Amino acid sequence: MTRNNITKEIFEGKYPSKMNYDSYLSLLEEGNFLLNSDERKVTECKELSELKAIRIALEYRLEVIRQFRKNQLRSLGRYAEAC
Repeated sequence: MTRNNITKEIFEGKYPSKMNYDSYLSLLEEGNFLLNSDERKVTECKELSELKAIRIALEYRLEVIRQFRKNQLRSLGRYAEAC
């Protein structure tokens, strides 16, 4: 998993007292693997570590979407001002 601003922001906002950054990235990678896995459904995950990894991966995905939409709205605002 790459280290980027989004992962840094989420980690610093929620997890610095609970785990180190490398552990967070490891859980994020595991969560993304579980979410993308065709063999196993997310509903079959029962271990706490798996559920935590999935939660972290979903938080990351939601933040990526939020920032993408925010940038789209900014672009639309600039476009509207130009018209």
